[in-house]
Amino acid sequence: MSAPLLDPEIRRSPEFIEKLKTVPPADLASEYGVSASLVHSWRQRSGVSEDRKVFTAEADERLRTLAAEGVPASWIAEDIGYYVGTVRKRLADLNLPDDEWVKIQLSIRKTARLAPLHEEFRPKNRKG
Repeated sequence: MSAPLLDPEIRRSPEFIEKLKTVPPADLASEYGVSASLVHSWRQRSGVSEDRKVFTAEADERLRTLAAEGVPASWIAEDIGYYVGTVRKRLADLNLPDDEWVKIQLSIRKTARLAPLHEEFRPKNRKG
């Protein structure tokens, strides 16, 4: 265990808190040469919720790309394999819009010609 991590000021720094929120505990444990249980302890002491699924770098990049294209949160969730609520929370954390397509999506579903196309081409639910 490196001495700087024992310093409470470093553990309270915004950069370190952000890492606790965004980097999976196993990755942080490897990075700092500590156990995953110590990382969980840091997360609890810092007020980082344990029930939030941490985004992998790949999932986070895909989320940002799709959000920039205006894709609805529900479609992003299906694409990257996370719950819609988790995606919405991450979008809010990143200050990215998730409601840009809401009106368009509703009009698509109500249009007789577009609704079947929407069902055919939308991402299917993935379990796992």
